This record gives sequence, structure tokens and C-alpha cells, in this order.
Amino acid sequence: MKRARLIVTNILTIPFIIVFFGALLFFPAGNFYWINGWMFIVSLAIYLLLKSIYFIIKDPSTLEKRRKLSTEKGDNIIMVLIATLFLVLFLLPSFDYRFSWSQIPFFLSCIGFACLIISYLILFFVIRENSFASKGLRIHEDQKVITTGPYKLVRHPLYMGGIIMGIGIPLTLGSLIGLIPVIFLPFIYAVRIRKEEQMLLRDLKGYDEYRQKVKYRLIPEIW
Repeated sequence: MKRARLIVTNILTIPFIIVFFGALLFFPAGNFYWINGWMFIVSLAIYLLLKSIYFIIKDPSTLEKRRKLSTEKGDNIIMVLIATLFLVLFLLPSFDYRFSWSQIPFFLSCIGFACLIISYLILFFVIRENSFASKGLRIHEDQKVITTGPYKLVRHPLYMGGIIMGIGIPLTLGSLIGLIPVIFLPFIYAVRIRKEEQMLLRDLKGYDEYRQKVKYRLIPEIW
């Protein structure tokens, strides 16, 4: 029953997610045959499908935990800001395509597409390594400190995947002006990381020792 519910809530909702993002891209762009738009849509569909199938088979509890909402005061506001920023990341390139504000060469879109694929891989491997990485800030029952995989390098690798994705989306969609919102993404993530670390230090046993061992939050040798 649990696995059947996960199939419904994850795999069967993918078409609705794809239709939503497709409408978000193609209606403002004014062209259903926009190649760059399809590059993103197809890659997103494949990523969501493969990720859902993997975790339904290998670790269904990870998908359950990912659905949990935040228990930290003020985090919902941060999540709304992040969601709004990504919304702009889609809309700006779409209007850019329609009105030709700052179109870039196709080879740069291919570089952006590579960034997009890298971000998918980072997000997948981070979630696979840390099944407690829910969307909202919260401490799960029996949660422990994860020190393996990408967590050997930085304490918050999931956000690095988000930043790379933020860069990859507008480039994949062929827009230079679409990169403007990405400037704000690291700062919003930095606020959330500080809030998350306060929670982890307060409520998760062993996190302070891990923090002393792994010095950098997001980027090795920088921060």
C-alpha cells in the first residue's frame, strides 16, 4: 500500500508537473516549437521519472521524508522566496526568447544544459546519501549526522546543486538576461543555511563535531 501510494504521489504526478512547467515556458515564449524549452522539459521529465523509480524501489522512506514540511519558524518565507526566484528563472528566458532581449549562441545553451545535468546528478546523489534531506527544515525521528559522499567536502551540498541548476536553467533556455535572478540565489541560500545550522546544532547530536571536521558550508576553500 505504501509503495502504491508513492507511485501515485510521485510517478503519476510527473505529467502534471511537466504540463505546468511546459505552460510556464511555452505560453510566454509564444512558440510551442522552442527547442531550448524542450531541452529543459525532456531532461526534467527523465530526471523526475528515474529518481522516483529508483527511490520507490531502493528506499521509499526517502520520498516520504522529502514531503515533510518545515518545523522552523520563518523557513516557509525563505522557501517562498526561493520558489519565486526559480519562477522568475523560467519566465525571464521565455519572454527573452519571445522578444529577443539577449539571445545567446546555441553552444552556450549546451554548456547550460551540461550544468543542468550536473545539478540533477548532484541532487540525486545527495538525496541518496542523506535520506533525511527533506524540503522543509526539520529533524526527523532517528536522524543522524551524514558524513559520507559529498558531505565529506561541504556540509550543505544540496544547495550547491541548486545554484548550479539556477545557472543551468537560463543558459539552457538560451537567455543571458535570465541569469540576473541567479545573483540573488546564493544569498538566499546563505540565510537558509545559517538557519539550518542553528537547528542542527540545537537538535542533532554530533553535528557540532561534524562541523569542526568539515569546515566549509557550501564551497570548499571559500565558504
